[in-house]
Amino acid sequence: MGKSAKDSVDEIVVDFSKSSQKKTKKWGIIFGSLLMLFLALGFTLRTPPKLQLPALTKVNEGQETSLGTLYYIETTYDASKNQAESLYYLDAPQTDSALSTKVRCQVQSAYGNFLPSKVYQAGAHTFAITYHPDKKNRTTTQQLSIKNLSKVNDGGSTQEDVLTTVIKPNQKVSDWTPPTFKSLVQSGTNYQIERLNQSIERKKAQIETKNKKIKQAQQSIRKISDQDKSNLTSDQLNANQTQLDALNGEVESQTTTIQTIKSSLETEEGNLEKAQRILKAVKTSSNDQEIADALG
Repeated sequence: MGKSAKDSVDEIVVDFSKSSQKKTKKWGIIFGSLLMLFLALGFTLRTPPKLQLPALTKVNEGQETSLGTLYYIETTYDASKNQAESLYYLDAPQTDSALSTKVRCQVQSAYGNFLPSKVYQAGAHTFAITYHPDKKNRTTTQQLSIKNLSKVNDGGSTQEDVLTTVIKPNQKVSDWTPPTFKSLVQSGTNYQIERLNQSIERKKAQIETKNKKIKQAQQSIRKISDQDKSNLTSDQLNANQTQLDALNGEVESQTTTIQTIKSSLETEEGNLEKAQRILKAVKTSSNDQEIADALG
């Protein structure tokens, strides 16, 4: 390493006598040059700025597509193999037998270079992306293309949705092996069952809350209706009638909403029963065809 600016100054002996003025000027030029050099190096060797990455896609975060909602489930990572696997679930209203999709993906590292990747798809709803992330920064941008092969337009083209996720592994695993049809169906079905159970519980709670509101409104209606009206003025009677109309409207509105929720609840309970049958078939199946038959 070269001497520092301070070391150079310490070694300079300046004689302010008339006979050494030229030497002093010479050393001053050298010192100034060294100072400028170190300043330039200081700016050149600064720590490079940190990578500016977009916000990460959250676990269970959904993005709307023309087919339904695409949910990001998780990304596992095996450090010994530097192997990552991102798992997705497409919550589409159509059943597997009526829906056919094809998924493609481009995986890009945090540094901008594209990484080799593979897409593993099981049915129309569940798929995984496998890749080897950069070891220094395992965050990746995944551009997903989902084609609906079930619907062909007049010109022969198919509907295609393009979505982007920003992924960082959130689960550590060991002895990673490539996903199989069985493992993907099982993972996707477990996720579907979990979401359906949560949604069913929310809907039941909504129905309970709205029934309470109906009960409260009906109690108020009875209280107003049972009033002795003989001593009431016309303004009071009109006010009571206005209040009764509002309360009856509230009962009607809440009743209609409950019917809508119940209809959706019945659909979800039916989907839950089917998902549970599929999961049972996955656990007891001896080959992929039995699982495909269960998917229907």
